[in-house]
Amino acid sequence: MIAAALIAIAVAIGLVRIGWNGRRPLAIAGWTLATTALLGLAWREGAWGIAVGTVAGIATALTLVLHAGWMSPARVTRPAREAPAITLPRRWSDLGRRCAVFVLVVPVAFAATQWLAYGAQAIARRSGAGDADAIVLTLFLQPILWGIVMSWQMTRSGLAQMVVPPAGAALIGTVLWSAS
Repeated sequence: MIAAALIAIAVAIGLVRIGWNGRRPLAIAGWTLATTALLGLAWREGAWGIAVGTVAGIATALTLVLHAGWMSPARVTRPAREAPAITLPRRWSDLGRRCAVFVLVVPVAFAATQWLAYGAQAIARRSGAGDADAIVLTLFLQPILWGIVMSWQMTRSGLAQMVVPPAGAALIGTVLWSAS
């Protein structure tokens, strides 16, 4: 049973690969066959069957990708260009914009998430948590929240949009603080 299921998974991955070339029914058949084979392995062998089936599927897919990479022609190299994110600013407004982004992302986001962590600490104390637990909560939350806010900010395209995440964090912190 295991060998038949592993062969079915390898064939299924091949069908999915053929389906990528525009033959959608073959891709659907491949996914169906792979799912059925994995369910059969899970039924008969448990977690070990799922692990072995997954490894077989990954190995087959890797083999197909390596073969496609080996057979594809070399790309024409493009001339090197300077990425805009690493170019030096040529105007004062560019330098000012970069400084504003830094100020928004580092100290402003830090202060806003610190305030949110203090709000969570106040709620925790109000709920009966001890001092040590409330302080650990603050120390745990602040870097996580800061990372989330910075990630959110760095995906925004303009300065006005980058103000929203720390403003929201500070507002939520104020609400939590007020509620305690």
